[in-house]
Amino acid sequence: MQLDIFKKMLTSEDSSHILKAFVKDLLGIEFQTLTPKETYHIDSYKKSYEKMDIRRTEVDILATGEDGSHATIECQIQPHDYFHERTIFYLAEAFRSPFGNIDKKKENKKNNFSSLRPAYGINILNFHLFDQKGEALQLFRILNDQTHQPFLNGNGKELLILCFLSLKNQHIGRQKAAYHWHYFLKTGEIKSTAPDYIKEAKRKIEFLTLERKEKEMIMNI
Repeated sequence: MQLDIFKKMLTSEDSSHILKAFVKDLLGIEFQTLTPKETYHIDSYKKSYEKMDIRRTEVDILATGEDGSHATIECQIQPHDYFHERTIFYLAEAFRSPFGNIDKKKENKKNNFSSLRPAYGINILNFHLFDQKGEALQLFRILNDQTHQPFLNGNGKELLILCFLSLKNQHIGRQKAAYHWHYFLKTGEIKSTAPDYIKEAKRKIEFLTLERKEKEMIMNI
């Protein structure tokens, strides 16, 4: 699937429910609202690190939930050097970017850290990043080493979560909600048992890939 088509499928004005379902199926986190940013890059690092010649600090999709949480979504076809570090960099920047962005009049405590919100990173990969015999869908979070208790903020939410879905890896249970996304993104087809929002996503993809004259004819109809 072309990257621009992938973006439009999830960020068009009428696709908010598809975006929310996509995030819920992969992260297990449900948002009431999830709004994509109009720009798909993080401006602050492009400005701050211009002298260091870091030219590509963009993520494919950056969306914000009703609680201010940030969700970054990347679709990578080819592996990159230091890809592990790259994913942490984007996640850390999404977490750090609102620092100090608070309304001093409304805040009881004038603390810049109060503006920080959870950040979740989703990476769709068409290559093996981990053991090929492992699961296609893998989530990483901050946990207590002994009790496996998650590290939560004052509102009881995890601050950082990283998700990877490898389309190259076929080890994904059909009972998982992410299975239908995996199959759709890999093959372009859908199972008859796929949720309605994935069927709608497929129809949207088919429309976006039509020739211009075909689109005009459909829109006229």
